[in-house]
Amino acid sequence: MIFPSQVLFGTPIYERALQLCWHSPSYKSMIALMTQLLRLQQNNQLPAEVTAANMSELLVEQSKETLRVQLWEFELEGYDDDVRPLLQLVWEVNNAMKMRDVEYEARRLLSSPEAVPPRFQHPNIISQALEYAVILKEQQEKGPRSELLSPMEVVLQVLPKQGYSQDVLEKGLNSFAAEVLNTITDVPVREVWCAVFKPLISEAVETATDEPPARTASQEPDSAVVCTPPCALTVTDEPPASPEPDSA
Repeated sequence: MIFPSQVLFGTPIYERALQLCWHSPSYKSMIALMTQLLRLQQNNQLPAEVTAANMSELLVEQSKETLRVQLWEFELEGYDDDVRPLLQLVWEVNNAMKMRDVEYEARRLLSSPEAVPPRFQHPNIISQALEYAVILKEQQEKGPRSELLSPMEVVLQVLPKQGYSQDVLEKGLNSFAAEVLNTITDVPVREVWCAVFKPLISEAVETATDEPPARTASQEPDSAVVCTPPCALTVTDEPPASPEPDSA
């Protein structure tokens, strides 16, 4: 079976999404800011209740005002409404994987201060990190937000957790984005198939069995429609393949 997302792999728009999402200068900038935010928290200048996920969400939210993200949104306008959600899903999956990589690199630099590049300690980076720390404190004081998830957020956050255990998810998300995208879309495809077609087939079978069956020497049992569970994620022991940032 070929899923809709698979037709995007290797296309110019898919490569464009990778290029804009993994834009080297913005990638390095996010690592620098995340490193400074974690250091502020280490120095008790940021509440311990603020998680790395909170920091990542803020960095992603602030990046929406950049030319890079606006250019991607402009690219989407050239596609039909039935294709645009898949392209946005490609962007969101790659963005989520990038932020996991950003957190990993930031924690690595935090544990090895001598490895931090001088440009990561530029006054502008430190000043911006302090501004973000104020925002994070204000968000923490307001308490957790309760909001409805969009369909895109449901696909990215909820469906994989219906389909797989946490440990499998953590390992699977370290694989290539194409594999993760296939896995995520596989769950709703199977759910939709079961919800839409199984009742119709069952009804047709029940209608056909209203009449007495012809007597034969041997009669095999009626076949049942079975909704197979989603296939397990392919887990490899190799680390994720993420684009290497450009050298300084």
